[in-house]
Amino acid sequence: KFAEVEKLMLEAGEVITAVNNTPVRNTSELAAALADLNPDQTIPVTITDQQDQTSPVIVTLGHLPES
Repeated sequence: KFAEVEKLMLEAGEVITAVNNTPVRNTSELAAALADLNPDQTIPVTITDQQDQTSPVIVTLGHLPES
């Protein structure tokens, strides 16, 4: 079951381990998984905590601030 969230706020020790059903093991893989997605797209994300418990959530991607 997925939880609805407005903003994904990770707690200390939690990591993103999958984006859009694609496993990610590090920040490079996370960036690659996000690179092909679009702002306002709704996707599943899996969060894993320090006890190796996973939590699937649905998130809507935001926009990067303009520089």
